[in-house]
Amino acid sequence: MNGDDHGSIIVITGPMFSGKSTELRRILKRYEIAHKDFVLFKPAKDNRYSDTEVVTHDGLSQPATVVPVDESCRSIILNASKNVSIVGFDEVQFWEKSADLPGLARELALQDKTVYATLLNLDFTGKPFQSAGDLLNHANRVISLTAVCRKCGSDNAVYSQRIDESGSPVLTGETIKVGGEGEYSPRCRKCFLDPSTLLLKRDGPAKATAGRDPIIVPPGMPKERVPSI
Repeated sequence: MNGDDHGSIIVITGPMFSGKSTELRRILKRYEIAHKDFVLFKPAKDNRYSDTEVVTHDGLSQPATVVPVDESCRSIILNASKNVSIVGFDEVQFWEKSADLPGLARELALQDKTVYATLLNLDFTGKPFQSAGDLLNHANRVISLTAVCRKCGSDNAVYSQRIDESGSPVLTGETIKVGGEGEYSPRCRKCFLDPSTLLLKRDGPAKATAGRDPIIVPPGMPKERVPSI
């Protein structure tokens, strides 16, 4: 909440249980105390704790406007943002590519609005979400948070391990899956078990790389320089 944030995009990112929504709520509460109007948008897909509020993992809540995650959200967001100078988005990774939320955030910033967005930094395989790069590249500020690793207790967890009922890592599945405690576990770099590596050990190269794009070898490249999969 800085005086020079007008027309800015501020991204709050980190793994599960790092306090992204808590930080966004804290910032918006300060605007509320300062009697500044804002609007907070929540993806309709995220109904873990409430259908109408952004609720943190520790139970704090903030009223929000629930919008679709496809392109139909655009008109709703623009109309609801007309008379405010601060716009918040929770869980940006849940919006579909067709919604072009990064582009919408830039459009709002061009209207001299301050845009805040929370974003899960990596999916359960340890890879960034498709929309994340575009949003982060256009951010004026990035607030990067870490979580406490559930395995070793270190305070530098940056991964979100998807786990099953026994606590074992889930190796395959849809990229976007809403979940909380019991389904995800924050892990540091040393404790994170890469699903791709585990699949490779379990199934061998043929099955583990099934469905991946083939490697195109440029003419004249020596075989020893061909990247491994």
